[in-house]
Amino acid sequence: MKNSWMSNDKYKYTVMLSIGILLGAILVSVFIIKPLYKSSSKLKAEVTSKDIRYESLVKKKNSLSSLQSREQELKAQAAVVGNALPSNKEVGKLFIQMDKLAGQSNGFLQSVSESENNLDYTTSSETVLEGVQRYTYSLPISFSDYTSFKGFLRRSEIALRLLSIKSIDIKASETGAIDALVTTDTFTRK
Repeated sequence: MKNSWMSNDKYKYTVMLSIGILLGAILVSVFIIKPLYKSSSKLKAEVTSKDIRYESLVKKKNSLSSLQSREQELKAQAAVVGNALPSNKEVGKLFIQMDKLAGQSNGFLQSVSESENNLDYTTSSETVLEGVQRYTYSLPISFSDYTSFKGFLRRSEIALRLLSIKSIDIKASETGAIDALVTTDTFTRK
């Protein structure tokens, strides 16, 4: 009797087709899907690694740019310190700065004269600062009023140059104008 399900061609065809599809699915998953999954995992790990490296480089770049801005600040501070104690050839800048200080206070610097007793601190008994020269200057300055004179003194205290006001001779007129003879010490590098 040929009633078995194997004898029927329709069933044979269906079973063979199912086995073929199953085998095809296994082959596709083994030879296509599995390598794609492995390569995507590798790519994901590589991207993660590169993201970490990128973040590290961004942090380094930010710290480098902050260091560069700090370098600029330090250079600016060094310039200020350099202006505070000029070399001998820059003594002329003192006259310009004193005239500017007087001008900002509504004063007029008439002239500048160097005192006879300029001392070299390396040979002076007062203070021993090697390589520093002291200069004394007399500055006749006219001010329109007392407030202008006070403004000049305030600005002199915060001037970028190292200077010391030794004496001030003041003469006031009836109009309120003030004529002052300011004697200052300033210091320079040799």
